[in-house]
Amino acid sequence: MAWKAKTSKTSVPPRASDPAKSNGEKPPEVADFLDKVERLLLESRPENALELFARNRLKSVWITNANGVCLLRLDRAKQAVDLFRGLVLSPGVVSLREDVPAVFKTNFATALLAHSNLGGCLSVLHEINDEENPAVRQLRSAIQRFRESVSPWARLQWRMGVFPSGPVAMDFPLGNLG
Repeated sequence: MAWKAKTSKTSVPPRASDPAKSNGEKPPEVADFLDKVERLLLESRPENALELFARNRLKSVWITNANGVCLLRLDRAKQAVDLFRGLVLSPGVVSLREDVPAVFKTNFATALLAHSNLGGCLSVLHEINDEENPAVRQLRSAIQRFRESVSPWARLQWRMGVFPSGPVAMDFPLGNLG
């Protein structure tokens, strides 16, 4: 008996909370929840905001983004990187998805920088290619201050693509809900 390969044109249906379907806008069904998270973050209570996610039954990329922002504010950058990676990269691809809002991408770049992955952050910022974006400007400014603080030898290595290790001081709240 000969084996016959199935050839069918199956397509993955878009997720209900696909950012492309919302044109970069938050869906109304998650707006109240995100408002609560934002209030807690403004009160510098990211741990309380993070607790809201355990009780939340809504599923949305915007809620995932907010969860990542809370992780950033709690200095849990590695977890935030993993979360944002799932939002902005397609499986098996190393370029940013074009259909996700810029805020997800800048949060990913922020998480990479907070996790001491300067090269990854710079790569994401290059791919975002929006120097007028406030988050991009903040990140670039922090990176520039860091660059000025390293030794001439480290700056020379930087020009050759070898980035110095160590934390980059960011003097702004990490992450943005959008």
